Amino acid sequence: MAERKISEKSLENLKRFNQENNAITRESIEISLLQLLEKKDFKKITISELVERAGVSRAAFYRNYGSKEEILKSIFESSIAKITKSLDGYNLKTDLYQVWVYLLKEVKKEAKIISLAIDYNFEQVLTKAVYDFLEKRNGSSSNGAGSYLNSFWSSAIVSVISKWVKDGMKTPAEKIAKLGLPLFPQKKKSYTPCYYT
Repeated sequence: MAERKISEKSLENLKRFNQENNAITRESIEISLLQLLEKKDFKKITISELVERAGVSRAAFYRNYGSKEEILKSIFESSIAKITKSLDGYNLKTDLYQVWVYLLKEVKKEAKIISLAIDYNFEQVLTKAVYDFLEKRNGSSSNGAGSYLNSFWSSAIVSVISKWVKDGMKTPAEKIAKLGLPLFPQKKKSYTPCYYT
């Protein structure tokens, strides 16, 4: 029997088709999880009901995700990316109040996912996203001293967001914004050590 050769173009089309199918499968699973979260607690959702609702097989599920937590992390990462991308339009030095109001209102829109992500210790995903955002905005190199400042500020920002979500978002976003919390490293002031005698 002669060996059948597949053209490069056919292989490329097959690869693109598989990527599109995987993207559709992932989106179906993510949407199904969000729909199920409207009715059930995350811990009570089973893989079986998730794949049934998504209209995919268990094999398709496990080709794309290893667990429900991975789906949650993926959804959380998408939400964070959307929020940080829209912050690009703000001047972090002059629009500080507006940035905090916007940031907290976006967090409130995504409260269920963010709250679950915090419960499942995905705060490091948010911290990394904020860190990357600050690195990009401040033009710091990842191995310079500025990266330590960005690490500090990203953790501080995530701490405020996490506390607000854990406290049930009762304090209005505008009230928190009025605190004037910085979102980035401030200009260094000269530091003179004070020695006590």
